Amino acid sequence: MKYKILAGLAVLAMLCGFGYYTLPSLAAFNPTGQTVMSVTTSSASAALPTYGLSTPTATTLLVSNVGSSYAYVNLGTSAVTASSAVGFVVPANSVSIPIAIRSASYVAASGAGSTTLVITTGY
Repeated sequence: MKYKILAGLAVLAMLCGFGYYTLPSLAAFNPTGQTVMSVTTSSASAALPTYGLSTPTATTLLVSNVGSSYAYVNLGTSAVTASSAVGFVVPANSVSIPIAIRSASYVAASGAGSTTLVITTGY
């Protein structure tokens, strides 16, 4: 049992330390942009939203799934895609954990069916 817990913690540490997925704090989240994405079973991408603010730069992403199907979300460049094999899952009628944007400029999403995502950036 001890080894299963340690293995789980190792996986969590890898997810938080590599790639785009780290867990920033929401203690004082200040939104800098928001957009709505209609999601289907095909992957679609969009530029991360801003309100035209050049500084401070958005550092955190929140994804609200206001629909009835779960969605896969991924961050990256304009060529980013999302599927069950890549990205993170946002269940229906829920909000994702805060995700560090890092060098990403686009968000991609696909779903198990049709759903709607509200993408909010901030710092």
